[in-house]
Formats: sequence, C-alpha cells, structure tokens
Amino acid sequence: MTRNIAIVGGGVAGLLAGHLLQRDGHRVTLLSEQRPDDLRNGPITSTQCVFGPRLRPERGAGLAFWDDTAPVIANGRLSVWLDEQCVLDWSDALLDSPAQSVDHRMKLATWMEALSDADGASVHYRTVDESALDALTAEHDLVLVATGRGRGLFRRNGELSQHTEPQRQIAAVYLRVPERTSVIDTIRWSIVPGAGELLVLPALTFTGPCHAVVVEALPGGPWDVWRDRPQSAELWKRIRELLRDVPREHEALAGTTLTDDRAALSGAITPTVRHPVAVLPSGRAVLGLGDAVVTNDPLTASGANSAVTAAAMHAAAITEHTGAFDADWMRRTHDAWWNAPGGGRDATAVANTLLNPPPQLLERLLVSANDHAFLRKFTGIIETTEDTDWLLST
Repeated sequence: MTRNIAIVGGGVAGLLAGHLLQRDGHRVTLLSEQRPDDLRNGPITSTQCVFGPRLRPERGAGLAFWDDTAPVIANGRLSVWLDEQCVLDWSDALLDSPAQSVDHRMKLATWMEALSDADGASVHYRTVDESALDALTAEHDLVLVATGRGRGLFRRNGELSQHTEPQRQIAAVYLRVPERTSVIDTIRWSIVPGAGELLVLPALTFTGPCHAVVVEALPGGPWDVWRDRPQSAELWKRIRELLRDVPREHEALAGTTLTDDRAALSGAITPTVRHPVAVLPSGRAVLGLGDAVVTNDPLTASGANSAVTAAAMHAAAITEHTGAFDADWMRRTHDAWWNAPGGGRDATAVANTLLNPPPQLLERLLVSANDHAFLRKFTGIIETTEDTDWLLST
C-alpha cells in the first residue's frame, strides 16, 4: 500500500528512513535546511561509528557507497590510564562484523542527492516552521520529524531523562593518518579517571582515511579547556596537550595535522529523552525520530547506531501498517523501537551508565586485566547496546 510520507530533517535517521520507504514503494518528501553543498563545505557535525549489524539497513537500502574505500574497523582496544601509566590494556576483534565511520559531511550529502534522484521521492531545501509543519500533515499520510532535537516540539520526558545539564564537554577533530602508519583498523577507547575519555576512530573523509578523535572532558576537570569554543587550529593544539595523559596516543597523534580547516568541533550535549508524539494546533500529530526524541552523549557512539535502528524499525512499521497513522499508532511504533533489544532504552542505559559509572564498575575494570570473559562482555555491550541489565548490575 503506497503512502505519502513527509520527513523533516536530513540527518541519518531522516535520510535512511526516506530511502527505505522509497524502496518499499512509498512517495517520500524530505525537507532539509541544508543542501548537499552546504554539508560538504561546512564544519564537521559529529564523529560516528556504525557497528556491523547497523550497517545492514544501509546496505539494504543501496547506500553502502564507501565499502571499498572506508577503513575496515575490525578490532577494539580498551585502556585505562592513571598518572600517565596504562593500568589496563585489552583488545579483541569486534563481535559481529567490521564497523565503519564515514564523515557525515560526505555521507549525508551523498544520501541526500541519491534520494533526490530516486523515483517517487523529492527533496526540498527550506526551514519548516510550525505552520509549514501543520500544512505538511494535511497533505501527507504521515509526517516524521527527525531534526534539530525536535525543535522544541517534543516535551522532555522527566521519568526517562536522568540529566538536566551536560555530563561532558566534548571536542572532536579529524586528523591525517601519519605516513608511518600501515593499517588503521581499531577503535581505541582510553579512560582517564577524573579527566574523561578519549576515542580514536578510523574514519573516511574527503582526503581519504583519517583518525576521528573525540575527547570527552568531565566538567570542571583538567581536560575541560574549550568552553570558549576555539577555532580549529587552537582546539587541536589544546587537545594535543591533553594527550600527554595518554602517552601512547600522544606519541601516535601529536605530530599529525587536521584533515582540513573545518575538521573540528566543540560543544556539550544534555542527554534527553522526549515524548515521541507532538500534537499541532490543527489537532493533527507528528512522530519524532532519532535525535528529535532521544539525544545521548556521543561517548558510546550511540547516536548513529540508534538512528539507524530507529529508521529501519519505523520504516518497516509504516510499510506493514494499513490503517491511519494516528497518535496511538505513533506511540506504539516508538515504544516498539524503544523497548527492542539494542533499541532506544538500551542505548540510553549504556550511555548514561558509562557517563557516570558506579565506582564498582571502574574498580572491576581495573582488576580485570586477565578476566577475558568480563572484558569481552563489557566491550560487547558497548558495541551492541544489548543485555544492559548485566551492565547495570555489575
């Protein structure tokens, strides 16, 4: 049954849902504030790592444009550092299949162009205010809002939102791969108690393979040094100084340079869960998708993976449904994703637990150098965001 679906937002969730719905024979209208060239010529908007199982919906939609060029992320490495000494260093292959990280400036721009060229789909570049959104609901069978943390449409869910302020000050840069490096196939996650976390991801950007580096600084801690939002070069200079707390990474990265002068960002995110349905002045409802309703800190790479899972499940639910897309259907569809293994609830639980880990979890990590089963379980939960009850009870 062909439906007319409007999607507001050109991020991972909105674009992937659009492609999946178009593939299933629906008529799709996507609205984005940014054009493909705006994305390509702008600053980085994120770092991202899509784990193996979450790559399958992208491939099913014919969107795996970088399988031959992006680094194959096959391994993970977890380290804990105290006083510049590595007290835990553990690595293993990823559980399911290799992961992938592609600069969203490239990825989203290419996906947007592909949707614009697809039969039965159209892409429009404009801002959608509440009046325009209400008009869309009158013209379409269903409107999904997948942009701008919901533009204030979706009320904060106080029962499910643990935080009212950012738990980390975040900085990220894309770095050229040093010439001496032969293979980049490992996610490196370093924990420095009292300071924050450092993630180094093999990624693909315009210049080719690179390192996407994310620093998560505890507010008020020794790494909290970019609240003035410095420009790219200055931000990288400050990050290089912090790398001294992780000597192995300092040696590996300190001599490298930014991939381009827009390859840096800094900011902070308040993790928030919102109610998924918004009722407009007309009485018609819209359904939130992705970051519009669930925003987690990027510490565990939950954003891109949750967006893929939500897009795939919502698209399937739309195709399977033959009745009206009323508010009750919207809530049931959201709840099915939220409660699914590896869905919104699990991703949020993992992210929040590792932002504020209970003391016993860190203590267990520090004494687990030879406990392969424990470390395999711990890192596997980060990768899959499943079996979170084990993490919460550790």
